[in-house]
Amino acid sequence: MSRLAWQALEEIAQDRNLSRNAREVSLSKALSLLPRHNAVRAGITIRGDGFCLMDKVLEAPDLRILGATAAEVEGLVHTSPKQRFELRREEGGS
Repeated sequence: MSRLAWQALEEIAQDRNLSRNAREVSLSKALSLLPRHNAVRAGITIRGDGFCLMDKVLEAPDLRILGATAAEVEGLVHTSPKQRFELRREEGGS
């Protein structure tokens, strides 16, 4: 992640008065960048079917800065109008 992008995420995380919509946009952008640009740097393995473990996603630096929770990610997946994300529950997985 570029230094400017990292700084922007830190500023977003520090702003305690973010509207819910602005936070959702920030989380959506962070999630969208993860598989295309940041997964390898974050040590996240993307399986052949395109899925990865939620706990690993939440450990990614950009999501940690935002303080993202599994509940927020799940909510975003279900409410995102662009439907870019999908969750799959698996036995013994996150």
